[in-house]
Amino acid sequence: MLRRRSGAHGKAFSMTSLRRLLLRTLVVTPLTASLGACTINSTTNDDGGTSGNDSGTSADTAAPEPDGGTSGDGGARAESSTGTDGGTSPLGFSPSNLGGLLGTLDLTKLVDIDVTGTSNELSVSCNSLGNGGCVSATVTQSDGSAAQVYVARSWKIEPSALLAVTDKMPVIVVATATIQVLGRLDGSASSQFPVAGGYAPAAPGPGVGGAGMNGNQTAAGVGAGGAGFCGLGGAGGAAAGSSGTAGKAYGSATLIPLLGGSAGGPGDLAPGAGGGAIELVAGVSIDIGAMGVISVGGGGGSSGDTTHGTSGGGSGGALLLEAPVVTIEGTLAANGGGGGGGTNANAPVSDATPNATAAPGGAQGTTGVGGAGSAGAMVTGGAGGAGDAVGGMNAPGAGGGGAGWIRVNTTNGSAMLTGTLSPASASACVTQGTLAK
Repeated sequence: MLRRRSGAHGKAFSMTSLRRLLLRTLVVTPLTASLGACTINSTTNDDGGTSGNDSGTSADTAAPEPDGGTSGDGGARAESSTGTDGGTSPLGFSPSNLGGLLGTLDLTKLVDIDVTGTSNELSVSCNSLGNGGCVSATVTQSDGSAAQVYVARSWKIEPSALLAVTDKMPVIVVATATIQVLGRLDGSASSQFPVAGGYAPAAPGPGVGGAGMNGNQTAAGVGAGGAGFCGLGGAGGAAAGSSGTAGKAYGSATLIPLLGGSAGGPGDLAPGAGGGAIELVAGVSIDIGAMGVISVGGGGGSSGDTTHGTSGGGSGGALLLEAPVVTIEGTLAANGGGGGGGTNANAPVSDATPNATAAPGGAQGTTGVGGAGSAGAMVTGGAGGAGDAVGGMNAPGAGGGGAGWIRVNTTNGSAMLTGTLSPASASACVTQGTLAK
């Protein structure tokens, strides 16, 4: 059941009546396979204010003023994020990529969104809450591309829940108070199918890897290259001649504009799609709990054989977190997908993992093994294996996808990062900055 309460005068709406208002936006899926009730609790106050949680945190109080960017690591100045608001923000700072959008929306009736439950799947739209409890809008970014925006008073994903983004454009989730991720928020590609702004094989993006080609009894094959984003893609394998070109790096560490990962290089079968792009913005704080996971991984490339060229892995996507205080005890992952292997065209696709373990390339144990996707300290996708030169059973392997970007902006330029970041926090693909005024 989906409930909305208003102080002492609670109102309950049946799931049947709410479903008539649902639009395709976000999908809430539990981590278990049980078919019990899935609940989105949305709570508001009688006075229409914007208190952030049950402990009384109020989002009506302006967030602390930025201090000019002094980081917490001994006084070094963190890279400053670029302001795009151009005016006074209701959050007390100017979120990246939103321009002046928040100033044009009615934020007086926002509610707290609590994602819980054990049902298999439930589509949830801001419109289903009615009366402005959650506001959705589309914003045009600095490069002219669009992003989908969702605004509530607070967002909380409980430990048992998975919130899977299904929008095709990048997604910006805004809370005037707090965001808590205790379960999983997912914007990852699944093989050739992207979400949240990840690039698809049909429009592969600026980091696409070079194409592969199949071999035969008289010519050697070439494995396709993996896609790049922050990290380079892995080169495709070749037993003779030139290998498939590795996908190049692109984008900005500030994640302005918010872009997704690219698709791997094409073979005869589908390459992996790029990971999605998710931005979280909160007026008070963002907390990724110890078991919380946010992942925007790339899809795995298809394997090949002597008659099918292998396809490259997609690159990881983008994660941008902005709040006065950010605490990450759990996992943020923007890994690349594994490259296709050259032995068996039916070998399973290895999508990026939601942790710091690299996705393996296809057909492990053969000479034409696919390159691993990026993960942890390895931000470049792995190269594909050479395979046999002519007429063998093993075509060259494709390259794995490179790492995406992770960016965290806070008041003082220094978040509490005690969890797992992949790419690793010490790499150039993870940066911190200060909130723009």
